Parts: sequence; C-alpha cells; structure tokens
Amino acid sequence: MGYVKLLGVCLVGFATIAASGLAQAQEKFSGMVVNKLMEPQAQKFDSGTTVLIVGNRGVVMTDDPKHPQNGAKSACNGSVVLAKDGNPMGGKGSCSYIDKEGDVFWLTWDGGGTWAYHGGTGKFDGLSGSGTYKQVSSGNGVEAVSFEGTYKLK
Repeated sequence: MGYVKLLGVCLVGFATIAASGLAQAQEKFSGMVVNKLMEPQAQKFDSGTTVLIVGNRGVVMTDDPKHPQNGAKSACNGSVVLAKDGNPMGGKGSCSYIDKEGDVFWLTWDGGGTWAYHGGTGKFDGLSGSGTYKQVSSGNGVEAVSFEGTYKLK
C-alpha cells in the first residue's frame, strides 16, 4: 500500500467530517474533506514495525452548502503502526474543527475508516454521532476524503 494511500486511509478521521445541524433528532449527512497532508514523522523499531506520526489540515464541504459546518476548518493528528512488511496494523487519532462562527467540535478516527464525535462548544455542545470515511483521491500532498454518518445534539 503506498504511503499517500495509507495516509488517506488513516488520516481522515481527520478531517473528516463535519456535520451537525441544529435538530434534536438523529440526522444523516455526508460530504467531503479536502486535506493538506503534513510531513509524517517515522520511527522504526528493532521489531521491524514503524510508527508514523501523521497529521493534516483541511476544509469541510458538506453536500448541503447551507449546512452550518460547510467550510469548517480542521486540524487532525494521530499515529499509524506499520508491520514489518509495510502493511498497516492500526491507527487512531483525533480532529478539531472550527466553523465560520468560531464554534468548535471534536472527533476521533481509526485506521479502519470509522469516526465518532465527542462534543463541542456553542451550537455543537452535546454533539454525538458516528460514521465512515474513505479516501477518494490523493496526490502532491493533498487528499480528498468522502464521509457519511449520523449526528445529534443533546
């Protein structure tokens, strides 16, 4: 698996996702996050495994351009463990998103393509939900990641 593809698989959570809305019921949403990949830091161990410290910065584009989080900026970081043969053994990380009004929300991601919200500030206070993501393109240090899931506010 190529380096850029591996980062795409593991980084989104990154930047993935943005949605929230102001409804009290659980809602579905989808969109894309476009990320600038940060240079990973690699540490190789005697066992043959390698740990990559990864990160990205991006912007959310929800399918509904009027969605409150459309245009939110993201900052994501995490780590990915590679086996001796270079295949991923796992990865986890977290992201912070800031919307156009300055409200923040958080999520965690895993290398298996899933993410989950963990609250926020202002209109995102009590935000919960989860979903999936996948890399749809990458190159030259940039990636596009599609996402879908559900969310609700308490």
